[in-house]
Amino acid sequence: IDADHYTTDGGENWSLSYFPGNTCIFFIDQNTGWNTADNTQSNSGIYKSTDGGITWAPKNNQSCASVFFVNSNIGWAVGASGNILKSTDGGETWTPKTSGTTSDLNCVKFYNSNLGMCVGNAGTVLLSTDGGETWISQNSGTANNLKSITFTNSTSAWVAGNNGTIQQTTDLGSSWRSYSSVTTNSLNTVFFINENTGWVGGLNET
Repeated sequence: IDADHYTTDGGENWSLSYFPGNTCIFFIDQNTGWNTADNTQSNSGIYKSTDGGITWAPKNNQSCASVFFVNSNIGWAVGASGNILKSTDGGETWTPKTSGTTSDLNCVKFYNSNLGMCVGNAGTVLLSTDGGETWISQNSGTANNLKSITFTNSTSAWVAGNNGTIQQTTDLGSSWRSYSSVTTNSLNTVFFINENTGWVGGLNET
């Protein structure tokens, strides 16, 4: 069990909460959220909270590194060895989907209920246009492990990963522009609030 903190007053004060795992935490509203644990933890799987993270209930025991919901019912989780799961009932049950890869998958994001992408080790990038039912491999142009992805519009996304990898696509992964001069530190997350403004974060205070 891992400890995290939560706030109910805009970050002025923080309380300690114990999570079953801490590879990814995603809340769809102030009460309902999901938490994942990967195979480096003894309690790997997907957990759900309906009380703002005070308590967590196990929903699946497969290793997962990332979870994302597009609404209160439909969500996806990804993890080790190309594992992709989909839920249509708020994370109560999960159905495996074929990814076409055995690489570990580290992050999944959807732009809407149909369009999604996930990234993983060895430069893996997968695209789905049918709600995660099927996935198409895209050539990322890198062999570095990719840790995070975020959409800026329906065709554009950014990815970040090991060895300072920062890449942008404007055609859903058919081609990529690399930003190799920003840092050599490994990056764990990327997030954009619009098409122009975004952040990356990673190791060594990056």
